[in-house]
Amino acid sequence: MKSINTRLLGLFVIVLMSVGSYIFLQSVAVPEKGAAEGNAIELHLQQTLQEEAEAEESNQTALPEVQLLKFVIETGKRFLPAS
Repeated sequence: MKSINTRLLGLFVIVLMSVGSYIFLQSVAVPEKGAAEGNAIELHLQQTLQEEAEAEESNQTALPEVQLLKFVIETGKRFLPAS
């Protein structure tokens, strides 16, 4: 029986995290309402929330799973022999 290759295991972890993140984000996605639905207050709130979301995107905030993935990669680099 062959031993598990460390790089293969790392790749498997990355793929598993990506799929898990995608499934999580799809499960918490909020369906959008059309512009014709709702009253003026709701439309104003939607515009305000949309502006806040654009401001957050401009700050380029990192997702927690991205930070964890970076940490795993940096830790893996220390343990893998240089090739």
